[in-house]
Order: sequence, then C-alpha cells, then structure tokens
Amino acid sequence: MILQRGERVPVWGWAEPGETVCVEIAGLSRKVAADAQGKWMVVLNLQLAERGPCTLTVTGKNRILLQDVLIGQVWLCAGQSNMGFLLKGGLDDDTEIAASANERLREFRVDKRPSVNPEERVGGEWRSSGLKTSGTFSAVAYYFGKSLQRELEEPVGLIHVSYGGTPIESWISMEGLMADAEIGNEARSAYDSLVGYPERKKTFDTQWSRWVESTHRGDMPRAKSEEFAAPDIPMDGWQAVSLPGVLDIGRDGGAVWVRKEIEIEKAWTDKKWPLYLGIPTHLEQVYWNGEKIGEMRLEDLRGPGMARTYNVPERLLKEGRNVLAVRLHGPVGPLGIMGSVNQLRLSTIRPLAGVWQARAEAELTPLTESEHISIPQMPALVPEPQLVASTLFNGAINPLIPYGIKGVIWYQGESNVSRAWQYRRALPLLIQDWRRRWGIGSLPVVLCQLASFQEKKSSPGESGVAELREAQAVARALPHVSMAVLIDQGEVDVHYRDKSEAGRRLALAALHDVYGRNISFSGPEYDSHTREGNAIRIRFSHADGGLVPKVMGETYPVATRTGQTKPLILPSPGSELQGFALCGPDRKWVWADARIDGDTVAVSSPLVSEPVAVRYAWAEFPTCNLFNGAGLPAAPFRTDDFPAVTEGGKYPQ
Repeated sequence: MILQRGERVPVWGWAEPGETVCVEIAGLSRKVAADAQGKWMVVLNLQLAERGPCTLTVTGKNRILLQDVLIGQVWLCAGQSNMGFLLKGGLDDDTEIAASANERLREFRVDKRPSVNPEERVGGEWRSSGLKTSGTFSAVAYYFGKSLQRELEEPVGLIHVSYGGTPIESWISMEGLMADAEIGNEARSAYDSLVGYPERKKTFDTQWSRWVESTHRGDMPRAKSEEFAAPDIPMDGWQAVSLPGVLDIGRDGGAVWVRKEIEIEKAWTDKKWPLYLGIPTHLEQVYWNGEKIGEMRLEDLRGPGMARTYNVPERLLKEGRNVLAVRLHGPVGPLGIMGSVNQLRLSTIRPLAGVWQARAEAELTPLTESEHISIPQMPALVPEPQLVASTLFNGAINPLIPYGIKGVIWYQGESNVSRAWQYRRALPLLIQDWRRRWGIGSLPVVLCQLASFQEKKSSPGESGVAELREAQAVARALPHVSMAVLIDQGEVDVHYRDKSEAGRRLALAALHDVYGRNISFSGPEYDSHTREGNAIRIRFSHADGGLVPKVMGETYPVATRTGQTKPLILPSPGSELQGFALCGPDRKWVWADARIDGDTVAVSSPLVSEPVAVRYAWAEFPTCNLFNGAGLPAAPFRTDDFPAVTEGGKYPQ
C-alpha cells in the first residue's frame, strides 16, 4: 500500500479490549492499548520517512506484517460513473496499458457497498499499476496520479471509490446533510423509508406466498422454455401486441411469453449491452437467443413500479438477427410491460417499444370477490440503496476515515442536474462534512467540472447542465477548493472515452494549489464586464499567454466507441469566437459575434441594440473555442442573475 507522507498519519485496527498493540515502520515505534470496544489507533510522523518500500509491523497477541509499503502522496478519488470509467475501454487504452508498469503508482479500489449504518470496514485491495492491473484503474484517477508522480517524483496512492448514477446526497453523512434544514429533512425522510423497508417487505413476502398458496394460483410452468424462447421456433399461434402496455391475454394472471427480433450491427457486438425492460407488471424471466440471462424474483422486487435492467453478455450478441424473449407471469392480472417508451430499449441506441409477438403459456380463471379483496398490498417502491441519502457515505467513505490523505478529486454531478440550483448548497455540504470527519479543515478538494454531453442545440437558451457547472464553480468560494474545466472534452455519450485531459488538468490544479508549483493551471475566467454602446466587453483573469481562438474541426464526437460523429455547425459563422450569446431587456438570447481585444472579448449582435447580459458555453454540449496561451479552455459563465430553471428541483426528486 501507500501511506501519506505527513506529521499525523493514523494507523488503526481492532484487538481484544485492553490488549497492548505496537506499530512499527521506518524506524518508528508506537504503542497503544485497545479501548473497551477493542479499537485502537496510533498516529505516526512520516513527514521525513524514506519512500520505501518498507514493512509495517503490528504486534499484539498476534503479529501482522504488511510488506512493500511506500510513503508518498495519497488522494481519494470519488464520484459517479465518469470517475468509475476504467482505463481499459478508454481512448488509446491498449497503448497506455502496455506502458503502464509503475510500482510507485497504486490504486485501492473500494468495494461498492451502500449501507444504512455507518460501517467500520470495507473490502478492496491495493494494486500496483502494470500490464495486468492498470486496465481496471479509474481512468481519471490513473492519469491524475501519473501526472502527479511525474512532477513530484513521489509514490502516489489512489483510493478509488465510485458508483455510477448516484446523487451527491448519497455521499454525505446524515449529520452533514442535517446542517441544511431543507436538504436534511428530505434526506432523513428518504433514509428512514429505506431503513424500515426490509421489515415491511419481509411481511409482504410472507403474506403474498400464503395468499398464492391458499388461492392455488402459484406459477407452474406448462412447457419447456425453449418452446417459446428458442430463436427459430414456429410462430404459429403468436399474435402481434404493442409494448409498453397491457396485454389482452393473461388479463387474470398466468404466464405469457413476448418476443422481439432485433437486428444488430457488427460494431455492437464487442461488449455486453444493458437491456432496459421497462416495468413488467409482476415477475419475469428474460432470454436472449434462447439462453436465460436473468429473472426477477419476488424477494428481489423492491416495490410496484420498479424498472428492470439486465445485461446481455457479449458472447450472446450476434451480428444480424437476435431474439429477445420474456416470460411474464403472476397470480393476478393483467400481464404486460409498462413504463415509458424510453424505458424499453437496448443500451442507449436501439429502442424496443412497438410491435412484439405474444403467446399465452397458461391463463388463470378470474378471481372471486373474496380472493380479490384479500390480495396483500406490496409496500411502496423505495429507491435503490445507493440512491438514498448517506448510504454511500456509510458504506464506502466512513470505513476509510481517518486514513491519511493529501486531498480529494471529485467527479460527480450528472445525477444532480435536475437539482442544479440546490447543488450550490449540497456540494459545500459534502466538502465541509468530509473535512470535519477527517479532522482536516483545509483538506484540498479538486472538482471535475462536467464535460460536454447530450446533443448540441441550434439556439441559445436555458440549461440545467450549465447551471450544475455553475454550482461547481461557485463551490470554489470555499478555501482550498479548485476545479478542472472540461468544457472542451466529452461526447454526446455521457461516458466519453478520453479521460487523459481530465486527469492532467486535475493534476495541474493540485500541483498549483496544493503543492505550490508556479504553473498555468486554469483557462480564462470571467472577471468583469462593461457596456460599451451596443456591445459588452468581458474581462478575464488567467489569460496566461493571452486569449486564443482555438481552431475547430468539422465534426464533433457522438460516441468514439463506435466512431460516430456529426457535422459541426458553427452557431456564429464569421465570428472569431464561438459560444457567446447575448440578450437585451426582453431576455431573448441570440448567438453573438465575439472578438478578442487584448485580454478582453467584445460581444455584440445586430439583433440586440441594448445588450444587458452575456453567456458563454451555456449549454449541455456547447460549441465554444476560447482558450489561453497555455492551451486551457475558458470556463462557462454568465453575467446575468436571471432565475435558474432548476430552482424548483429538490432532493429526492
């Protein structure tokens, strides 16, 4: 492993109450007695320790040797799926992995385990970067650590903890959330609902099983699955149905099969694909090309209205014709697949809504009035645990505390876009909570401002993603918080493949703000503006090397994984700079002409005679090209204080 170089580095563990424990490393020795609960901790001064490798010895009634321990710089690398995006699967991954052997760059990948209770232990292991290991490193963390190590010439440890699709509230302790009354009260309500759910669900499962048994409506398959799921069965007796929707067959329960043929291009068959199956009315088994790939059991169903997701293994994906078959079954009707059209699809590319083929396997008789009245009611649907306030703090962050770290890199926010205005308060809550928990009031935090994603828009306007980026920028009002601007990175697909610039820019910010390096670390940032006739002049800080209009290509990436691109249409043809919008008193935004004048930019439009505000890169995937001479992009900004479109969004919406 790697320990943080510093004057106060904790080492802790468990023993018998009162047991004396001795910790030795790098010529240092500390003794302590375990408390009444069996916990112990010593604090080591490793500020002047050699880099190692050395051995950490812990001796009590037994003896533990941890070998190959290095002393260097340790960073916590946390967030959602773009932090979790692996080096293998990134751009030029084979070349990078082949050259990644580095014993002094190591990652500890924390096991994902949301919990309603603060945990003390967590699974995971330290691995050195190398041909067989680096592919499963976080790509952002890897490139960040690689850049740091090159400049600092010290071992770098990366504690990687991420969970895709999770909101920031999951990562904050309940105590930390309660510091904000509005967020805290809603968070507590969601948390309490999850805490009480297992007992409610257990009671329902028991009642449901008894009811099914007493009414003799249990699931009893009448045929072998291959008679309905095999790719090349005769289709006599099957009928066309429309999904999502309720089926005419199986209205009183039983078992019904639905099938759909799906054509797949060769380029799709290089990895497993998520299958989004909407909301089946009861339970289901899912088959791909005749092979079962998953099922929903009663004990796994969290509540009515629960959407389903399955993974289609790579080995089952074929170029050309594929067959998806689903067995829908339940003791009461109707049977079908509900939800929105968008919830029924293969990955993000192939919609599955529309015409399917259906055939009944078995249909049940209608319920009597007394049987219908006695149907047990399933508890209301609760979110998946990782989406509930504090669960990831409890299960993944709390067990790491107080491990010695130098700072945090944080890449999260896509799941909070609908609540971007509230994120202005939530992000500081997380930073202050973690600082308090670690007991480091000045713990450095470097943010990844969201990269570009989603489709480009032809006209300027409002954007929840832009407001989320603004909320991230506002958090820098806290001391020792910095940010890597990534507005020039990304694809229409939110999981863009090239994470090298994200890691490098995070390292630039850390090297400047944390390690005191005199380097360019930021692109141009809005400083002030003045009205000059029918134009607005913008002044910038961090114009290192001067303001520069970056030459733009003719296309932009949709998904580099499949090589998809789209033609780039410039919003302001003839303008030196792209991405600037202007409005007058009517607050109607138009694309503007923007030109560099020294360390300022003059913004105007013949459509706006009395300009009142300017916005730059204010979109999900803006077309923008203002950089400085150091090659770093200008941060998105707005000069107005108009109401945000996300002001109404509140957790847990």
